[in-house]
Amino acid sequence: EVQRVKKQLLESNPLLESFGNAKTVRNDNSSRFGKYMEILFLASDPAGGNITTYLLEKSRVVSQQQGERNFHIFYEVLSNSSLSRMFGLGGPSDYFYLSDPSSAKVRKVDDATNFQDTTAAMSYVGINDAEQRSVFELVAFILTVGNVTFTGDRNTSHVENKSVVIEAAKLLGVNPKRLGGALTHRTVKSGVEKIKAPLGVQNAQGARDALAKALYGKLFDWIVSRTNVAIATNKYSASIGVLDIYGFEILGVNGFEQLCINYTNEKLHQLFIQLTLKAEQEEYKREGIRWEKVKYYNNKPICDLVETKRGIFAFLDDESIYPNGNDKSLFNKMKSGLRQPEFITPPKGPATQFQIKHYAGIVTYDVAGMVERNKDTVYPDIVALANSSSNPVAQTLFVNHQHAKKTGVFKRAPTTCTQYKKDVDQLMTDLSKCNQHYIRCIKPNGSKRPGMFERDLTLEQVRYLGMLETVKVRRAGYAFRMEFERFTAKYKCCMNGMDEYEPDTYRTTYNILQSASVRDFEMGKSKVFIKDAKSILSLEDRRKQFWEDARYMLPEEE
Repeated sequence: EVQRVKKQLLESNPLLESFGNAKTVRNDNSSRFGKYMEILFLASDPAGGNITTYLLEKSRVVSQQQGERNFHIFYEVLSNSSLSRMFGLGGPSDYFYLSDPSSAKVRKVDDATNFQDTTAAMSYVGINDAEQRSVFELVAFILTVGNVTFTGDRNTSHVENKSVVIEAAKLLGVNPKRLGGALTHRTVKSGVEKIKAPLGVQNAQGARDALAKALYGKLFDWIVSRTNVAIATNKYSASIGVLDIYGFEILGVNGFEQLCINYTNEKLHQLFIQLTLKAEQEEYKREGIRWEKVKYYNNKPICDLVETKRGIFAFLDDESIYPNGNDKSLFNKMKSGLRQPEFITPPKGPATQFQIKHYAGIVTYDVAGMVERNKDTVYPDIVALANSSSNPVAQTLFVNHQHAKKTGVFKRAPTTCTQYKKDVDQLMTDLSKCNQHYIRCIKPNGSKRPGMFERDLTLEQVRYLGMLETVKVRRAGYAFRMEFERFTAKYKCCMNGMDEYEPDTYRTTYNILQSASVRDFEMGKSKVFIKDAKSILSLEDRRKQFWEDARYMLPEEE
């Protein structure tokens, strides 16, 4: 049972990577969602777990920046000849949603092999062969529906390539006319009546993209949910939480997703600094060590700029509620309403760009598409279309959506940033209850090449990972600390003579330090604190020399 649980926990990672990771300009396997995985233990063995995800970058489904890929799973499905024949698929260059065919092939990435790993992982978490086919059929549908084009004007539209609609409808398991109608018309309530309102070409393209993003987002949630069912347990005695979340992002074009991602990093940085300083100060106080308070960059004003009632998220939500809300209006309202020094509108920049003075540096954002992405609109026609599908997985994706309800009071769905802020607040609460440890990943260069070190890029990452503040705290405090018992056991060989050894570990620790001429140390109640890490290196050299000398004192073998 333990081995089964271990395998399921391990296999969940490549599965979520296939559906949630993508190649970016800086990383061939970049997580485009946040993940908090809680591993549950019973008597020191893993017993189960739970996965919470945050802000999947759904906009990547319909467009990517130059040099980047869509999510891995699209290329993995296309690499499988059996599925390609079954679903009538072509190559990456045949699909509008794979906007940069030149980036389809990634050095040292074998999509066909990774697809085999993905299907094996799906089996391990309990997704059977029939369900797997349904999942891949939906992936194929999303690729195909992205090729639907429209003719018409700003008020009406018609499907231009009906053969593509027929092909896509077959993959989704719906009537082709119903699919075409869902893309070119929108159901509007007028009192108790429902009216089919035509969409212009631009809005029809938006409906097509909204369908693709909504389906993929729900499909990702379904996979996470099925994984959680497989690893769930209510019998555990301890837990370890692992947070794997996107780092600070500064791209060529920074939009809504980057704003959310960088806001999250501001919150994590705030928590990191607070807990690092707090833990350090509490230990010094507990041990009776003198401590001078360290000044550090307080990023609370930046968090307030985004999350307060008169912050960026509030302006976004207000604009998203208005029927005619748009990006230009959002920009003008923020420009006149946000007076904080951390918010900057470049005097010579485009009338769609603003800057935020993050702790990691100034980042330029473009409001284009922010209102629509914040709405994350799922129209009733999309829900009805998915619910009418003969695809067993598609039938379940929107079953609890409010548009699927026949009766009851219609409630406005929370906007993306409202839900995201709620999720981040809960994450901060959960993290505050834990003893935290950090792993910081540094990319040595932006070319993904071995043996290359780019100083400016590395320094940028060191700064925005909060490592400079950590170094400041350590420098102001003590670089090394160890309990007296452990210290004497390890370094008593460094004393000049055994006559100085005492059973009292406090006195022995002091004698060792005196014998090794260590300066700048403090004796606490249960630990020794040493200011300079070089002193430890000196002790280690003496210890190494002791064992070298002792080797020659051993009797030779006959």
